[in-house]
Amino acid sequence: LKALCSIRPEIEIHLLAPGLFSLAPNVQDFIQILDHKPLAELSAEKKAAWLFEQKYDWVWNTENQHSLWRPILSEANNPNWVSALPHKRWPKNPVLDIRFEQLKTLFPELSHYSDFLLPLTAEQLLAKKAFLQNFSQTQHLIAIQPGAADKNKTWPAEKFRELAQSLAATGRVTVLFFIGKLEAETFTPAFLPEQQNLLRVEAPLGEVLPKLSACELFIGNDSGFYH
Repeated sequence: LKALCSIRPEIEIHLLAPGLFSLAPNVQDFIQILDHKPLAELSAEKKAAWLFEQKYDWVWNTENQHSLWRPILSEANNPNWVSALPHKRWPKNPVLDIRFEQLKTLFPELSHYSDFLLPLTAEQLLAKKAFLQNFSQTQHLIAIQPGAADKNKTWPAEKFRELAQSLAATGRVTVLFFIGKLEAETFTPAFLPEQQNLLRVEAPLGEVLPKLSACELFIGNDSGFYH
């Protein structure tokens, strides 16, 4: 989308993505992230009504084959309203390459993309600086996030615990263990006791960003947090 913005700056890009609304301030220079929550519980008919009201010139749905948006776009019979290939039909290429080729079906003029680094807001930069002041400059900060919605994509919890404890035992590392709702039941304080250089972080995404950006290394699964 950043590549698209660079060649078609006149286009207003809206992104409807569950869980990403808190990142809206980070990308407001080229994209508007919409709040997904008001639409989440709507029926397919009401979702369709909302979409048609927007009068979008292009619609690109990247949700999986069970998404309610797929039949809505199909029934619209608009060549510029498309759904991406289901995951099971993806070629064995990096996901960004696949997504880029899909976007090119709508905008053939796209020639390349480059890695995009999510910029921190001024407030987040101050939060990052304040967070780093809690640690010695001789300590290496390592982030671990053990969860993924798809359990087939997760490393065993015991392995994450063993790794975190081994890193902390070196004395040169502080491990930040990022715990979300999916992991809270497994990674309880009894299963992963907090210590001076092995800390649990439970916070919404917007507050996680400064802490994550303070780390030198991230370890996790193929998950939303990783992406």
